[in-house]
Amino acid sequence: MKKIQLIVLAVHLLVVPLICSADMIQEKDKKDPVYFSVIIEPPGTAGLIIERTQSYFMDKQGKPLLYFGGWDGTGNIDSTENIKTIPISNINMIPDALKIRWFSVEKNQFWEGDFTLPKEKISNLINPKEPEDQNFRLRKMPHYSSFLVTIKPKGQVVLWLVSEKQQVQVSPHWSANKTNMKWSKFVSSLPEVSQHKNRKRLVQEMKQKNELPYLDEMFVLSAFDKPTVDFEYVIEREDGVIYRGTTDKDGETRRINTGQMPYSLNLYDAQTYSR
Repeated sequence: MKKIQLIVLAVHLLVVPLICSADMIQEKDKKDPVYFSVIIEPPGTAGLIIERTQSYFMDKQGKPLLYFGGWDGTGNIDSTENIKTIPISNINMIPDALKIRWFSVEKNQFWEGDFTLPKEKISNLINPKEPEDQNFRLRKMPHYSSFLVTIKPKGQVVLWLVSEKQQVQVSPHWSANKTNMKWSKFVSSLPEVSQHKNRKRLVQEMKQKNELPYLDEMFVLSAFDKPTVDFEYVIEREDGVIYRGTTDKDGETRRINTGQMPYSLNLYDAQTYSR
């Protein structure tokens, strides 16, 4: 974990409007749908385990549209062949809300929450109306094809859009609620190899696995001994992947997963970032 004393300088940007004809706009709106899947991070092996029957994107009526991971909503848990996608080509095709429930091994606690998706923000990133998104001053628009949900042991939830080389935070830092559920119901949603384990055994095994956790890193920002909250940052990973988000109430950035590779990370102020 990197701790940084941060001094933020105000930057004034000159925004030049782009003028497009009506024909150009209509032609640009005619897009083929992008098929979106959903990813969870950190993975269950990091001690945060999704309850897959109760974790999905849904419509206004609460109907599940897209489940997490290998769960297809029909009872087939282990097969990755049934991972679902949903087509999105306009704002009306974006799910209305996220429902999520998970177990935190570190806290030995269940968490759950229902959150309304920022559909307009998501739509503007998926189908930009200008060749350059002025919110982030991108020179080349990424091709987003996945939702990614990050969770923390104390109940924080954040939604991201993911492309091959860029991940952008699209939600605020949501807070889930503590909850309880029958252990037998929870383990029935896990892969078959774990369905026979009681709570004590699963917690012990997962804690042992996490004594040397998967490689990840984050920055903690502060100024005058206080957390720097809602700071817009850019993190560049050594392999070229870029993360754009805001710090949470503790001044923490996203925890960046580097898999089995010890990549270096560079932190930038999003307001002055120009690459």
